[in-house]
Amino acid sequence: MRAFRHMHLEVFRHEKGDGMVALYARDPTIGDFYTPMTIGYPYKDTGLSGLSIYFSEEEFFGLLDGKIHAHNDCAHNVRRFCELYTFFDMEYSAKNSGVMQVPFVNMQIPHYVARILKRAVKATLKRCEPGGERLQVDLPWATRDRWMRHYGQATGKVAIEVDERCRDAFDTAVAAHDESFDRCIDNLQRIAKNGTYRHTETGTVKLFHDHAGFYFCILAPDGRRTLNGGVINHGRDGKQDWSTHT
Repeated sequence: MRAFRHMHLEVFRHEKGDGMVALYARDPTIGDFYTPMTIGYPYKDTGLSGLSIYFSEEEFFGLLDGKIHAHNDCAHNVRRFCELYTFFDMEYSAKNSGVMQVPFVNMQIPHYVARILKRAVKATLKRCEPGGERLQVDLPWATRDRWMRHYGQATGKVAIEVDERCRDAFDTAVAAHDESFDRCIDNLQRIAKNGTYRHTETGTVKLFHDHAGFYFCILAPDGRRTLNGGVINHGRDGKQDWSTHT
């Protein structure tokens, strides 16, 4: 949710009482949270310059709940895959065929944040009168930045637990500062970290003795085993050449 510097929701009801939600965003940020692509007029080379997309009450909650995975209000579209929401604008062309250039931006909305947005919109809808004014729900940058640092995939910690029978061998391998071994351990830590979804969770990498290196087991924060295999040294003549096998 850090793809744009400014974001807010507008919540209102039609004359018949139907709830509506509009998402607005402007001032795109450039970096890890923004997906650039080369596109033509009228957009710059950095993709979408802003968002303006409307939802009915049912569509908004359905998208956040995962009951629907795509929505459009004519030219403006959003598709969801897990926590990743892709917003894009479609061109309209009179041609029978051709190549369409589609500016887009990817935005991560963690499940925890989705629940916050749902509560905020539901509370605001209760204050809305049919045909009345639009009520704004601000999404300040500082708040969104805190959400993304604390919640979402790979925001937790990682613990490495080494069995006592291979503690000396592990310490020796670490002390050698071998690039191939360090890369293997870093990859295992990244996999374990990807299994966390909030800053209070901890993924675990367990290492056990193996005749040619170490047997590893990765545990999710709830204790489930998600991956296992070996970190094996294929080096000869005193040289180290570590690789991961699953």
